[in-house]
Amino acid sequence: MCPSIVRPGYVIEIADRKRVQVDRIFLDCKLELGNSLFSIDLIPLGHGSFDVIVGMDWLARNKAMIICHEKVVEIPVVGGEALRIKEINEPEEYGKTKILMIVKVQNQ
Repeated sequence: MCPSIVRPGYVIEIADRKRVQVDRIFLDCKLELGNSLFSIDLIPLGHGSFDVIVGMDWLARNKAMIICHEKVVEIPVVGGEALRIKEINEPEEYGKTKILMIVKVQNQ
């Protein structure tokens, strides 16, 4: 488990413009994407639809590129390569679960 700090009265506005009050931040957690580990601070929102939501600060710190027309996020990793993260469509039997495809690509 990641160490946490308590910050009473911390308020976050989520995408639907609702404000959520939280009192805890989990510091320096490990996020595994493909074969790469990243450090991330997590704020529990109590929103059951998502395991993790990464924010713009995290994306910027990891030099991620969002390629809108492809609906892809690329994150540079060691060795001049990048992780390419893209949602893939799966049959209805998976329900509302979102499945991501993660592949390494070489920078050109």
